[in-house]
Amino acid sequence: MSDPRLPTGDAALDRRIARALRRARLAAALEVGWREAIVPLWLCGLLVGLAWVGLRVALPGPFGAAIVWALAGLAVAASLRAAIRIRRAVRAATDPAAVRGRVERASGLRARELSDLADDLPAPTSDPATRALWTAHRRRVAARIGGLVAGPPRPDLGRRDRWALRPALGLLLFVGWFAAEGEHGARLLAAFGSGLVPPPADRLDVWIEPPLHTGLPPRGVVVDGTLADPAPITAPVGSRLVVRTSPGIPTRPPAPIDLRATPPESLANDETAGSPATPAKPGAPSELRRVLRGDGTVEVRRGGGEALRLTMRPQPDLPPTIALVEPPSRRGRAGLRLVYQTGDDFGVAAARVRTTLPSGTTGRPLWEPPSFPLVLPSGGRHVGRAETVRDLAGHPFAGAEVDLVLEATDGAGGVGRGAPVTVRLPERVFHDPLAAALAELRRRLALDAGAIGEVVVALDALDLAPERFETRFGVHLGLRHLAAVAAAARDDDDLRRLADELWAVALLVDVGDGADAEKALQAARDALAGALRDGVSPEEIERRIRDLRQAMDRYLQSLAEAGRRAPSGRDGAEGGGRRVERQALSRRLDEIEKLARTGSRAAAERLLAELGDTLDQLRAARPGQGGGDASQQALGDLIRRQRDLMDRTRRADRDGADAGERERLLSEQRGLRDELRRLRGKLGEDGASAAESPDGDPLEEADRAMDEAGGAIDRGEGSRAASAQGRAIDGLRRGA
Repeated sequence: MSDPRLPTGDAALDRRIARALRRARLAAALEVGWREAIVPLWLCGLLVGLAWVGLRVALPGPFGAAIVWALAGLAVAASLRAAIRIRRAVRAATDPAAVRGRVERASGLRARELSDLADDLPAPTSDPATRALWTAHRRRVAARIGGLVAGPPRPDLGRRDRWALRPALGLLLFVGWFAAEGEHGARLLAAFGSGLVPPPADRLDVWIEPPLHTGLPPRGVVVDGTLADPAPITAPVGSRLVVRTSPGIPTRPPAPIDLRATPPESLANDETAGSPATPAKPGAPSELRRVLRGDGTVEVRRGGGEALRLTMRPQPDLPPTIALVEPPSRRGRAGLRLVYQTGDDFGVAAARVRTTLPSGTTGRPLWEPPSFPLVLPSGGRHVGRAETVRDLAGHPFAGAEVDLVLEATDGAGGVGRGAPVTVRLPERVFHDPLAAALAELRRRLALDAGAIGEVVVALDALDLAPERFETRFGVHLGLRHLAAVAAAARDDDDLRRLADELWAVALLVDVGDGADAEKALQAARDALAGALRDGVSPEEIERRIRDLRQAMDRYLQSLAEAGRRAPSGRDGAEGGGRRVERQALSRRLDEIEKLARTGSRAAAERLLAELGDTLDQLRAARPGQGGGDASQQALGDLIRRQRDLMDRTRRADRDGADAGERERLLSEQRGLRDELRRLRGKLGEDGASAAESPDGDPLEEADRAMDEAGGAIDRGEGSRAASAQGRAIDGLRRGA
C-alpha cells in the first residue's frame, strides 16, 4: 500500500486527511499508554495517600517501613513493565492501517474510503486508459469523504479495575491532602525515613478589638506569626489587645505565652477575659487579653523567648461636648424647650439636664431640683442638633430660678458638660387668683421647709375672708383642711404631703370638675413620652397611645360639659370647633403611632409635644374661664386657624411645595397677622389687656412670630416657618 498522504488531487482534502490521521495517532497512543500506566499510577497514589494520612506515624517500626518500601518496589516494577508494554502497544496502535481504520470508524466511512485511497495499482502501467480509469475511481472515493474525526481516547479502565478501587484511592488522596495540610512534602519524605515528621510550629495571632461604643471593626496585627502592619498600633484607649496561640499538634498544648509592657501601666488586665494563658486541655488555644491604656512597647513571649515586639500609640477617647444653640424658652403650658448640639469622636450614648439652685440660695428644699433625659439626635452616633421639650407644670420648683447644665455621656463613660445657664422654670398660668396663691405657697414650701410658718399664716388668711375670692363652699372646706394639715406637720414627709395637697386644691379651684380628667391626661402624656425615650417595645407604645387616647376623650368630654354649663352662646359658637379639634387630635395620635412603629421616635416625641400644646390651648380657651366675650372667641379662632396653617406648612415642607402653594401659605399667614393686629388694637381701645405672663406681652410675641413665619415661608424654609408658627400659637394661647 502506498502512503495515504499521497495527493488525491484535492489539496483541501489532503490537509484534512493528514490532520485526522495525526489526531488518531495521538489518541491511540494516549489510550494505550493510559491503559498500561494505570497500575503503577494506582500504586504510587496509594503510597502517597498512606504517607499523607500518617501511616509511618501510626506504624513507626519496621512493619511500617516494610509496607512503604514494598509499595515503592511494586510501583517501580509496575512502571518498568508498563514502559515496555506501552512502547509495544503504541507501535501497534499507530500502525498506518490501524490509524486509518480508527478514523474510518470514528467518521462513519463504511466503504473504507481512506484504505481505498491508500491502495495503488498492483503493477506500474503506462496504459492511458488504465491510468484514467484508476484516477476516476480515486476521485469518486474522495468525493464520498465528508467530515473526518479521530475520536477521543477510550482507555476502558473499567475492564482493568474490576474491584472499583479508583473511588477508594480518590477518597484516600482527598482525606490525606487535608490531613497533611502544610506538611505534604514532609510527610512523604518521612515515610521513607524514620517516619517522624517535624512538628509544625504553633500558630500565633494578634489582633485589636476596639470598644463596642466606637463602632470600629477588629483589626489584625499579627496573622500566623506574620506582622500585618509594621506601623505602631493606633486604636482607641480601652481597646483590647488579644494574643492567641494555637498548637501545631492537636494532642499537645501550645507553648505558654506572656506579655511584658514597657511601661507596665500602658497595659491593664481585662476583667472580662475568660481564657487563661495556659489552657487546661491539650489542643485548646491559649489566649491573653489586655486593655490598652497608654503609649508603650509590648513584648510577646512564647515558650520563654521573645516572639515579637509591638509598639502602641493608643488614641485618647475625648469626652463628649454639648451646648445650647438657642436660649431656653417656654413651650406650651409649662414646657421647657431646649435646643442643643452634641458632639463626640465616637458617638454620644446619653444626655441629661441637671439643675441646681443658684449659689447663695438659703433654705432647705424638700425635693431635688428637676433632672431629666434629653432626646438624642438621630443617627447611629447621636451627634448633631436636637430639641427636647419637657413639661414641668407639675414639678414643685416650677416658677423658680435654677442653674441649668446640659450633660452628655459617651460609650466609654466620659462626661461632657455645657456652660451653666440661669433660667426660670416655666410654670402653669392659673386664671383663678386663689389657685395662683395656693401654687405660690406650694413653691415656697418646696424651696424652703422652714417656710411652713408663712404657709400656715397665709392659709389662715385665705380662710378668714373667702368671700373676696368668691370661694365655693367645697373649696372653703378644702382650705380649712389645708390649714389643719399645715399646723399638724411635723417632718419632711408631712410637708411633702402638704405640698401635694396644695397643688391638688389649686387645680380643683382653677379647673373645677375637670381636674381629675386633666391630671389623668397629663399622666398619660408623661407615660407615653417616657416610653418613647426609653425605647420600649412597639406593643407597649401601642398600649400607652391607647391610654392617652382614652384620657384625651375624657378630657374633651369634661371640656364639653363645662361648655354646656357656660353662659348661653359660647357653647353654640364652639360646638363645631370642638368636633374639629377632636378629629385633629385623633389624627395627631395616629401619626405619632405610625412614627413610633417605623422607628422615628424622636419625631414622635416632637409631635407629642405639639399635641400637648394643642391640649393646653384648649384648656386656656375653654368656656367660663376668664370671660366669654367676642375678643376671646376671636383669639380662639385665631389659634385654631394658625394651628391648621402650621400643619399644612409642615406637610408642604415634607412633600415639597411649588411656588403657588407657598404663595397661598404666605397670604394666609399675613392675613392672620393682620387680623391679630386689628384684634390687639381693639383690645387697646376697649381698655383690655392681655393675660399677664411672666414672659411679657404674649400677643406681641405672637405678632413677631407670625412675621418671622411669613418671612420663612417666603424663603422656602418650611421647618423654620413651622417652628415660628408654633411660637405664635403659644403666644396666642397665653394671651387668651
